[in-house]
Amino acid sequence: MIHTFTALNLQHLFSKIVGNPKQFTLQHRLFNAFTFIGFVLVLGTLIFNSLSGLYYPALVSLVAAVLLGAAYYQSTIKNRYLQTFVIIAVCLNLLLAINYFYNAGVAGPTLFLLLGVYLATMMISPKHQYIFWTILHNTLIILLLIIEFNFPESIKSTYTNRSIYFLDNLITYLVVSLLIAAGVITFVFHYTVERKTVEKQSKLLGLLNEEKIRLISILSHDLRSPISGIQSYLDRLFYESLTTEEKEIIEQHLLDLTNRTQQLLNSVLHWSKDYYHVEQMQLSTVDLTKSLRHSSELYTHLAQHKQIKLVLNSSSPLHIISSEAITQLIIRNLIDNAIKFTKEGGEIHLKTHKEGKTALISVADSGSGESQSVAEKISKSFENSADTYRINSGLGLMMCKQYTEALGGSIHCHTNALGGTTFVVRLPLS
Repeated sequence: MIHTFTALNLQHLFSKIVGNPKQFTLQHRLFNAFTFIGFVLVLGTLIFNSLSGLYYPALVSLVAAVLLGAAYYQSTIKNRYLQTFVIIAVCLNLLLAINYFYNAGVAGPTLFLLLGVYLATMMISPKHQYIFWTILHNTLIILLLIIEFNFPESIKSTYTNRSIYFLDNLITYLVVSLLIAAGVITFVFHYTVERKTVEKQSKLLGLLNEEKIRLISILSHDLRSPISGIQSYLDRLFYESLTTEEKEIIEQHLLDLTNRTQQLLNSVLHWSKDYYHVEQMQLSTVDLTKSLRHSSELYTHLAQHKQIKLVLNSSSPLHIISSEAITQLIIRNLIDNAIKFTKEGGEIHLKTHKEGKTALISVADSGSGESQSVAEKISKSFENSADTYRINSGLGLMMCKQYTEALGGSIHCHTNALGGTTFVVRLPLS
């Protein structure tokens, strides 16, 4: 527990130092890491050089510390990464080139430092700058060696004894190796984080693609029945000789089917607008009892056509925090689903009541006469969240589930021995 807590704290501190991945690119974060760690390490060499009497190298360390500190500030606070990177890289190379002549030349530690700056530069710089920095580094090294070879008197040594000479080289080597190690660790860490992020996004895109396919299948299934019905009625009107009364009946059926199809398309349109931002819905106080009564009235004519009796058992007002349109969408889809799967002469009972701090809506139908085992399969398919999008449930029930959960409620169903199904929606009272 303590180990996990410490690791999380270190990770949070590290992220604060190098920058948020959402705000800074990988190369930007690497630059922040190099300048911060370099600043700390150079301060260490400044102290060592001062205590060892190496005053010129100490002055170089001081200038380098100031440059690295200013670069870190400009990059993290002012967000001027690219401009600062070019300036600091050029300045460090020039500074170390001068230091080469005052710190024992090829025998001193300057070549270690130049190599460290070059490796850090290559890890941070954009790809199109690789050739430039490689040419600059190698040209500088060759020039320094040529000058020392031809003019050995230009090289000064400030070491007072052999021990300080070896110690300075050792410390410089360790500083450069630590800086390179820090850069590699930072790179690997952030590369791993970004790779996991990409994998997560790829997985999410795969799930969204599967969901899209399921939605298309469900919508096609839900539209096929009413369109097939419309085509069947039109075929009869066109190919059969019908009485006036029969034509009126068919025309009424066509109107009902058209209205139901239009309602489905309107629901899909409404749902598609809110699907990925249901948390931004405009909510207000809604009278659930009034919404149920209003929605049931819209289906009275359709229920009468199938000789289905709608029984409304709701009187006292129940207020919830919701949207009037969404509340009626939930109720209408449940009533429509009940009428669709109730045989002629059946009954549908609509009811609202209070249970603690929760308002309940129940829509119970007498069923289609199927066996209980068949009805239970439909019930289990809906209750299983992994199967919410199956065709058995239909697009309407899928919308009901999503909106109900977005409002902080729940929805479930159960069946009886005659195959009837009862859907119960629970929503928090206002």
